Amino acid sequence: MKSGPAFAILVLAAVAIAGPAPGIETEREYHSAGDKLICLCGCMQSVYGCNHYGCPQSDGLRKELRAAIASTDSEQAAIDVMVKEYGDKILTEPPKHGFSLSAWIMPFAALGAGGILVILVLQGWRRHALQAAAVAAERQQVDPALLDKYSKQIDKEIED
Repeated sequence: MKSGPAFAILVLAAVAIAGPAPGIETEREYHSAGDKLICLCGCMQSVYGCNHYGCPQSDGLRKELRAAIASTDSEQAAIDVMVKEYGDKILTEPPKHGFSLSAWIMPFAALGAGGILVILVLQGWRRHALQAAAVAAERQQVDPALLDKYSKQIDKEIED
Protein backbone atom coordinates (compact mmCIF):
# COMPACT_ATOMS: atom_id res chain seq x y z
CA MET A 1 0.00 0.00 0.00
CA LYS A 2 1.40 3.34 -1.01
CA SER A 3 1.32 6.30 1.27
CA GLY A 4 2.73 9.73 1.13
CA PRO A 5 1.89 13.18 -0.15
CA ALA A 6 1.79 12.18 -3.83
CA PHE A 7 -0.75 9.43 -3.17
CA ALA A 8 -2.89 11.75 -1.02
CA ILE A 9 -2.86 14.40 -3.75
CA LEU A 10 -3.83 11.77 -6.33
CA VAL A 11 -6.77 10.59 -4.19
CA LEU A 12 -7.97 14.17 -3.59
CA ALA A 13 -7.74 14.93 -7.30
CA ALA A 14 -9.78 11.85 -8.13
CA VAL A 15 -12.47 12.82 -5.58
CA ALA A 16 -12.55 16.40 -6.91
CA ILE A 17 -12.94 15.22 -10.50
CA ALA A 18 -15.62 12.68 -9.62
CA GLY A 19 -17.65 15.29 -7.69
CA PRO A 20 -20.05 14.58 -4.89
CA ALA A 21 -21.62 11.19 -4.55
CA PRO A 22 -25.04 10.87 -6.26
CA GLY A 23 -26.76 10.43 -2.91
CA ILE A 24 -25.40 13.75 -1.65
CA GLU A 25 -26.88 15.68 -4.59
CA THR A 26 -30.24 13.93 -4.13
CA GLU A 27 -30.16 14.79 -0.43
CA ARG A 28 -29.49 18.45 -1.24
CA GLU A 29 -32.45 18.47 -3.64
CA TYR A 30 -34.60 16.85 -0.95
CA HIS A 31 -33.67 19.49 1.65
CA SER A 32 -34.19 22.34 -0.81
CA ALA A 33 -37.50 21.00 -2.12
CA GLY A 34 -38.66 20.12 1.40
CA ASP A 35 -38.14 23.75 2.44
CA LYS A 36 -40.34 24.94 -0.46
CA LEU A 37 -43.29 22.74 0.57
CA ILE A 38 -45.45 23.27 3.66
CA CYS A 39 -46.56 20.47 5.94
CA LEU A 40 -50.29 19.91 5.74
CA CYS A 41 -50.75 19.18 9.47
CA GLY A 42 -51.36 22.85 10.20
CA CYS A 43 -48.05 23.58 11.95
CA MET A 44 -47.10 26.08 9.19
CA GLN A 45 -43.58 24.62 8.92
CA SER A 46 -41.89 23.21 5.85
CA VAL A 47 -42.12 19.52 5.05
CA TYR A 48 -38.41 19.20 5.70
CA GLY A 49 -38.49 21.25 8.91
CA CYS A 50 -41.72 19.97 10.50
CA ASN A 51 -40.88 18.98 14.06
CA HIS A 52 -44.48 18.63 15.18
CA TYR A 53 -44.40 15.65 17.55
CA GLY A 54 -46.44 12.79 16.14
CA CYS A 55 -47.25 14.70 12.96
CA PRO A 56 -49.68 12.62 10.91
CA GLN A 57 -48.62 14.26 7.64
CA SER A 58 -44.87 14.96 7.56
CA ASP A 59 -43.59 11.38 7.31
CA GLY A 60 -45.86 10.56 4.38
CA LEU A 61 -45.08 13.84 2.64
CA ARG A 62 -41.34 13.28 3.08
CA LYS A 63 -41.60 9.79 1.58
CA GLU A 64 -43.64 11.11 -1.35
CA LEU A 65 -41.13 13.93 -1.90
CA ARG A 66 -38.19 11.49 -1.90
CA ALA A 67 -40.05 9.30 -4.40
CA ALA A 68 -40.83 12.32 -6.59
CA ILE A 69 -37.16 13.39 -6.55
CA ALA A 70 -36.06 9.87 -7.43
CA SER A 71 -38.55 9.64 -10.32
CA THR A 72 -37.92 13.08 -11.86
CA ASP A 73 -34.91 14.80 -13.34
CA SER A 74 -34.97 18.03 -11.31
CA GLU A 75 -36.00 19.51 -8.01
CA GLN A 76 -38.62 21.72 -9.65
CA ALA A 77 -40.15 18.70 -11.42
CA ALA A 78 -40.47 16.96 -8.03
CA ILE A 79 -42.13 20.04 -6.57
CA ASP A 80 -44.50 20.10 -9.55
CA VAL A 81 -45.44 16.47 -8.83
CA MET A 82 -46.30 17.41 -5.24
CA VAL A 83 -48.30 20.46 -6.38
CA LYS A 84 -50.20 18.31 -8.85
CA GLU A 85 -51.09 15.93 -6.00
CA TYR A 86 -51.96 18.49 -3.28
CA GLY A 87 -52.53 21.77 -5.10
CA ASP A 88 -50.95 25.17 -4.49
CA LYS A 89 -51.71 24.97 -0.76
CA ILE A 90 -48.60 22.81 -0.29
CA LEU A 91 -46.27 25.59 -1.46
CA THR A 92 -44.62 27.77 1.19
CA GLU A 93 -44.80 30.71 -1.23
CA PRO A 94 -47.78 31.31 -3.50
CA PRO A 95 -47.01 31.03 -7.22
CA LYS A 96 -46.20 34.29 -8.97
CA HIS A 97 -48.84 33.90 -11.68
CA GLY A 98 -52.62 33.84 -12.04
CA PHE A 99 -54.86 34.65 -9.10
CA SER A 100 -52.09 33.81 -6.61
CA LEU A 101 -50.18 36.81 -7.90
CA SER A 102 -52.56 38.92 -5.81
CA ALA A 103 -50.97 37.43 -2.67
CA TRP A 104 -47.72 39.10 -3.74
CA ILE A 105 -49.27 42.39 -4.89
CA MET A 106 -51.96 43.05 -2.26
CA PRO A 107 -49.69 43.79 0.72
CA PHE A 108 -47.88 46.49 -1.23
CA ALA A 109 -51.12 47.85 -2.71
CA ALA A 110 -52.70 48.00 0.77
CA LEU A 111 -49.61 49.72 2.16
CA GLY A 112 -49.69 52.28 -0.66
CA ALA A 113 -53.43 52.90 -0.27
CA GLY A 114 -52.98 53.30 3.49
CA GLY A 115 -50.18 55.81 2.94
CA ILE A 116 -52.31 57.83 0.53
CA LEU A 117 -55.22 57.74 2.99
CA VAL A 118 -52.99 59.01 5.82
CA ILE A 119 -51.72 61.86 3.63
CA LEU A 120 -55.27 62.86 2.66
CA VAL A 121 -56.48 62.78 6.27
CA LEU A 122 -53.52 64.87 7.45
CA GLN A 123 -54.12 67.41 4.68
CA GLY A 124 -57.80 67.63 5.67
CA TRP A 125 -56.90 68.18 9.31
CA ARG A 126 -54.39 70.86 8.34
CA ARG A 127 -56.91 72.60 6.09
CA HIS A 128 -59.51 72.50 8.88
CA ALA A 129 -57.02 73.86 11.43
CA LEU A 130 -56.04 76.73 9.10
CA GLN A 131 -59.69 77.63 8.50
CA ALA A 132 -60.43 77.55 12.23
CA ALA A 133 -57.41 79.77 12.93
CA ALA A 134 -58.53 82.25 10.25
CA VAL A 135 -62.04 82.40 11.75
CA ALA A 136 -60.61 82.87 15.26
CA ALA A 137 -58.26 85.60 14.04
CA GLU A 138 -61.15 87.33 12.27
CA ARG A 139 -63.21 87.29 15.46
CA GLN A 140 -60.33 88.65 17.55
CA GLN A 141 -59.76 91.79 15.50
CA VAL A 142 -60.21 94.87 17.66
CA ASP A 143 -61.70 98.14 16.54
CA PRO A 144 -58.79 100.61 16.13
CA ALA A 145 -60.75 103.35 17.95
CA LEU A 146 -61.24 101.10 21.01
CA LEU A 147 -57.60 100.06 20.90
CA ASP A 148 -56.50 103.69 20.85
CA LYS A 149 -58.90 104.59 23.71
CA TYR A 150 -57.67 101.78 25.98
CA SER A 151 -54.00 102.37 25.09
CA LYS A 152 -54.36 106.01 26.20
CA GLN A 153 -56.12 104.92 29.41
CA ILE A 154 -53.31 102.45 30.20
CA ASP A 155 -50.66 105.09 29.55
CA LYS A 156 -52.51 107.53 31.85
CA GLU A 157 -52.78 104.95 34.67
CA ILE A 158 -49.11 104.05 34.38
CA GLU A 159 -48.10 107.73 34.71
CA ASP A 160 -50.14 108.22 37.88
